[in-house]
Amino acid sequence: MYWSRQSNPSYLTDEFTVTHNTLTALEIARNALKQGRYVVFVDTEVRLTGKKYFIYNEFLSNPKFKLIKADIKVNGKTEFLSGEKIYSDIITMMKLPKYTGAVYIVDSISCVITKECIDDKEVRADRRDQTPKLNADFLKKMSPFLKMSKGVFVGIQHLQIDMSPTGHGRLKPIGGD
Repeated sequence: MYWSRQSNPSYLTDEFTVTHNTLTALEIARNALKQGRYVVFVDTEVRLTGKKYFIYNEFLSNPKFKLIKADIKVNGKTEFLSGEKIYSDIITMMKLPKYTGAVYIVDSISCVITKECIDDKEVRADRRDQTPKLNADFLKKMSPFLKMSKGVFVGIQHLQIDMSPTGHGRLKPIGGD
C-alpha cells in the first residue's frame, strides 16, 4: 500500500484502480441525466450536503434527480433511515412507470445500516455484521423489478476499516490496514 499525505490524499494498492467513489457516482448520474433517465441517488455517507462535491449543485434543479439522504431531521434531531426502508423505497420506485429506465445509485452499500442496529443505537463498524446479508437480500428481491423496469443499479462498495458512528462513513482512516 502506498499513502500520500499531500493536499488531496489518496491511496494505492496493487491491482486496484484509484477512484473517488462519490465523484464517480455523480459522473454516472450526470451521464444518465444527459440520456434523459431518472436518477435515484441514495447518499448513505451523508456527503452531498457539504461544499466538497460542488458539482452536486447542478443536479438540484433537475426534476429527474431524486436524492435520498440516509439521515433525516425529525424534531430537530438527526435520525438515520434503515437499509430496509431505503431498499423498500427503491423497489417501490422500480415498480412505477415513471422510473422506467432509471439509474439507482447507492453510495455506499457498505454504509447501509439495518433497522436493528439503529434501534439498538449500535451504529458502529463492529455492528455492521448484518449489512452484507441485507445487501444480498435486497439484490435478490430487486433483480426482477430492475429487469422489468429496464433500470440500472450501481452500488458503491468501500473497503475501509473505520465506519464509526461519529462519522457514519464520513470519517476515513489515515492509511488503514
